[in-house]
Amino acid sequence: MYVIWLMASIVFLGLAGYARAAHRPVRFWNVTKDIQVRDIHKYNRAVARMWTVFAAVFAVIGLPLLFAGQNSAWAVIPIPGGMASAIALMVIYTGIEKKYRIF
Repeated sequence: MYVIWLMASIVFLGLAGYARAAHRPVRFWNVTKDIQVRDIHKYNRAVARMWTVFAAVFAVIGLPLLFAGQNSAWAVIPIPGGMASAIALMVIYTGIEKKYRIF
């Protein structure tokens, strides 16, 4: 089960790599409209860092799945941990957007 969790974390690392290599601002909330930012490279670097940290935290949160048995109470920890880290991801991105976006 941890292998699936780790594969999802690797997908998030892929998003970080894409954000770091992108020449246009990487979008988070809206995938149809371009976002206008002051410095594209700094904005994309901040978004890439956000995805990298999220992927690492997501992988660590899933560790109880590796060591816990199938019917262990420890297997419940990744569920609220994943939700809390996703909420933190949204809050962090909102701060990044406020810092770099041109309104």
